[in-house]
Amino acid sequence: MPPEQDFRRKGHSPSALSAHVLVVEDDADVLALLEVHLTKLGARVTRAASGEEAMERAEQDPPDVVIADIILPGLDGRELYDALRSAPRTARTPIIAATVLEREEIGRHFDGCISKPFDRADVARVMAPFLEDASAKER
Repeated sequence: MPPEQDFRRKGHSPSALSAHVLVVEDDADVLALLEVHLTKLGARVTRAASGEEAMERAEQDPPDVVIADIILPGLDGRELYDALRSAPRTARTPIIAATVLEREEIGRHFDGCISKPFDRADVARVMAPFLEDASAKER
């Protein structure tokens, strides 16, 4: 069963979900793939190709969840994590790592991890609790 059908089966309608996910990824193909998977789960996606761009976007339109690559040019995923935690508007926002690194190599207390390479089921499994939380807050 496709992940979005399983998500619906558990009582969630993707059309009813409107979680805002900020995806920070410098690889355009990976960014596009994450956007497709998240959109199918009902999320609204904002893209950023760098940590600096992510901070600007988060300030303009605070996300419900952030997915960040760890290896980024300039402000990397670890530094972005610290910056988001320091900013009042994103201090409590869940931050998910998307990386080829092992969980213990990340070195921070991210709220979740999507291991690369990933498929739609991986994204749905990791993101479901965060999308559910964001949806519940809107009710």
